[in-house]
Amino acid sequence: MTDPGSDPSYETQPLRPVAKGRYTEFTPVAEGGMGAIYLALDTDLHRQVAMKIVRAGEGSRGTTTPFDVAPPRADDDEARTSFGELRARFLREAMVTGMMEHPGVIPVYELGQTEAGVPYYTMRYVKGRRTLRSAMNDATSRDDRLALLEPFLKVCDTIAYAHARGILHRDLKPDNVALGEFGEVIVLDWGLAKIRGGDRRPISSAQTVFRLKNVSSGTRTVEGVLGTPGYMSPEAAAGDLDHVDELSDVYSLGVLLFEILTGVLPFATTDVMRWLERVVGQDAPRARTVEPAVPPELDALCARALARDRLVRVESARDLATGVRAWQRASAVERENEGHLREAETALAAAEGLAGDALLRQLDRASSAATKLLERRPGDPRAIAVFEGAKAFRERGIRERESAARRRILTRVAAGVLVVGTASGFFVAKVIDAKRVTAETAEVAMRAERDRADAERRRADAEAFDAKVQSTYAMGQKAIADSALKIAKTAEEKALSAETLAKAHLSRAEAVMNVLVFQVRDSLQPLGKLDALEKVASSALEFFDQMPAESLTGESLRHKSVALDILGDVQDDRGDHKAALETYGRALAIARRLSVEDPANQNLRHDVSVDLNKTGASLHSLEREDEALAAFDESLVILRALVKEGGPDVENHRRSLALTLSNRGDILEAKRDLEGAGTAFEEALATARTLLESAPDEIRWKALVGTMLDSRGSFEKEKGDLDAAARAYEEAVQIREAVVEADGSDVNARHAFGISAGNLGEVLEQLGRLDDALRAYEAALKAADRVVETDETNVAWVRSLAIAHERVARIHEAKKEIAQALPHRRVAFNVWKAFLAQNPDDAAREKNASAACDAYDALLLEAAEFADALAVEKEALEFAEKEAARTPAELELRRNVSVVHNRIGRTLRLLARPDEAAASHRASLAIIESLARSKADHWGWAADLAYTRWRLGEALLEVPARAAEGRTLLEAAIASLRTLKADGRLDDDTSSWIDQIAKALAPPGKTAPK
Repeated sequence: MTDPGSDPSYETQPLRPVAKGRYTEFTPVAEGGMGAIYLALDTDLHRQVAMKIVRAGEGSRGTTTPFDVAPPRADDDEARTSFGELRARFLREAMVTGMMEHPGVIPVYELGQTEAGVPYYTMRYVKGRRTLRSAMNDATSRDDRLALLEPFLKVCDTIAYAHARGILHRDLKPDNVALGEFGEVIVLDWGLAKIRGGDRRPISSAQTVFRLKNVSSGTRTVEGVLGTPGYMSPEAAAGDLDHVDELSDVYSLGVLLFEILTGVLPFATTDVMRWLERVVGQDAPRARTVEPAVPPELDALCARALARDRLVRVESARDLATGVRAWQRASAVERENEGHLREAETALAAAEGLAGDALLRQLDRASSAATKLLERRPGDPRAIAVFEGAKAFRERGIRERESAARRRILTRVAAGVLVVGTASGFFVAKVIDAKRVTAETAEVAMRAERDRADAERRRADAEAFDAKVQSTYAMGQKAIADSALKIAKTAEEKALSAETLAKAHLSRAEAVMNVLVFQVRDSLQPLGKLDALEKVASSALEFFDQMPAESLTGESLRHKSVALDILGDVQDDRGDHKAALETYGRALAIARRLSVEDPANQNLRHDVSVDLNKTGASLHSLEREDEALAAFDESLVILRALVKEGGPDVENHRRSLALTLSNRGDILEAKRDLEGAGTAFEEALATARTLLESAPDEIRWKALVGTMLDSRGSFEKEKGDLDAAARAYEEAVQIREAVVEADGSDVNARHAFGISAGNLGEVLEQLGRLDDALRAYEAALKAADRVVETDETNVAWVRSLAIAHERVARIHEAKKEIAQALPHRRVAFNVWKAFLAQNPDDAAREKNASAACDAYDALLLEAAEFADALAVEKEALEFAEKEAARTPAELELRRNVSVVHNRIGRTLRLLARPDEAAASHRASLAIIESLARSKADHWGWAADLAYTRWRLGEALLEVPARAAEGRTLLEAAIASLRTLKADGRLDDDTSSWIDQIAKALAPPGKTAPK
């Protein structure tokens, strides 16, 4: 089969002109992409057809008929080149579409060109057509989305047919799937299609990535790129065109399936670069992590379709459709089985109030329905219970049947009334419940849409600001270049001295650096744009490093010091405190030098105090408390002198004084000098309040008071005065909320509000005010969500998000609201896990991820979500094994691995998988036996050994062929525990194990021996 696009002359080959009068009665239907579509009457065959014609340029938009469309002018070379490329793709679409005969592909009737030379083709007109995209947008519930699986299956069938013909679509998305009025499902836009074996002119990897980078939105097909961002496979997005084949279309189908199941894309973002990084470098999320109601079978199938590893991906569109249909059949059978069970139990319940024939009829109905279920699910306990219940009633019914003929009639009438009444009540209840669910769903959808709109607006604002920063930076670089060029020309023309040139160059460069270092920094810091801040600082430092050291003036050195401070702040926010400490040290050295050279300059002395503060904070983060305290004390000496001297910048000196006092208080509190810490916090808060009293509307003074109140609250909490801590935090929350309302773009202020709200929630939780604590935690969670949206690399913000979810989950757990707690535990676990993935060797991150894993596992078990619990426990095992391997001499870490193996075994037993459970317990036993041998007098490990034998023995009892071994292990466990008890080395809880093991050993129906 020949690829229509492989012929070099294809773009210019002549087409048959349309016969005059062949088509009339034109109505514009759609316009976009590479062509416009009209509804027309074919006068030869007296039928309506859809006519598609190349969109020849912006001037052709809105034309009344296709014959009004004209090609570009002969003297417009650029437009004619673009038209030639569009024409080739248009003809390609017509030829490829015409080669296929399938209900999912619109048949092409005729290919030709107008008198003006513009290509067109006609095809069947699909009445009432809308797209799969509009259907997805209209789906407001889970059932609505699952109903879209039917058109999805037809899309799979169509793509499977195309693949069988050697045709790849390469641009599958909901907008390219049409849904007809009478159930038609048609795959559109084959303009990027490829026929296997065709020699299309290649698109390079570099071209693909370049074109993707230059797209601002991921919602449309990218010219010159195979597909649409959001729906492209990883290999297509990376430009690996040698591997763009049938499996790439399967990946796009997987994206459609994911969107149907969850309502969102796997990598949902309008930032094409962020999408490109994720789709190429990350595994797609599981659908159930986004929408927990997704059926597990469809979740697994969708994950295989979206696998980055092509060897794991679903092998074909046909296989994907087969998997979905298998789930549909199994789901239908399961619904039918549940229907039989409901009928059996309903009939048995109705029989309890009946007698005679009416009783027997209900019993027959219950037995019949239970029989149908048992034929499909042998041994179903509920069906067996129905049989037993029917048997108990049947003899009574037979005795009453002969003697109660008249009563049977009355009973039958009463039963009819009862059934009708029950059914009516059930129906009314279902209608009411359905309306309630619909209303709640609509409300949730409305809130989600509003939040999505807010997020899009914020993202657009951030992108616009980024563009402004880039423009400012470019202008600065251009100014430097222009300055150097102008100076060089001046040198040639006027033969000025080298010293004059250098001074002129430096003067202009310093002006640009002043913009970059100060103005751009002050704009970016409130937004928390770490990447942009790092770029500004690195660019400035690169400039200074390229200049001769002897040519740097005092002002240039000060700019360099500030640039180092910016870089250190970025490193500190990302959690790299060691790097931050080294960077702050370099800035401090410059500040000290400048201050010594000009001791009367208050600003230079203030710079020294600022760098001492930053250095002290980094030392505190690294737990080098004595060095941190020395840095803060030196800073205080400088700041007290500056405040005493007064001057135009005394307010800034007072602000730095308050911050330094607070930092000093933190160190003293850590060193348990509570009296000294209290004095420092009190003076810090008083200093901040003085500034606010002098200017009550000044936002920065409000923010400063909020910071001091947070520190005061933490101090009162450490002292144990929870009421005083709550009062401090409540005032901090009120002030920080006012700051956020005054400037919603200040992301740092929003993060600070979230911190205060979280602190308040913790104190309220300790005071037992759970509802108030929950409201505070939810406010903190909302703030954390908003700030992380702006920058996912900011370590402090990501930690706040994870902690906020954990706190909200903790309150729901305390209130026994397991269903509400689960989503928050799930998100917290995923956030910590992603956080750890950024730096796998960070022990602190691993500890947080491990703790989140354990908490999530415990909640899943309480909710009886055993399959999900098993998956989490396997991740817990990875954490434990990695930690034990890192420190092999730490025997307690090996014991942790044994504990996790036992947890996995317990969950496998709950899933009725005793063989696998036994294997996990054996792995645990091997570890704990080794530990017990190494230290025979360690009673804790001896108890662990008995416990593991107990659990392994129970698992083996459930495997008939290994029951004897199981009993032997149980007997060994109980003997060990009795020995430990006799020695007085068991607590009450552990002693209870003896009775539990004895029960497991006792034969059925017999009492366990004491």
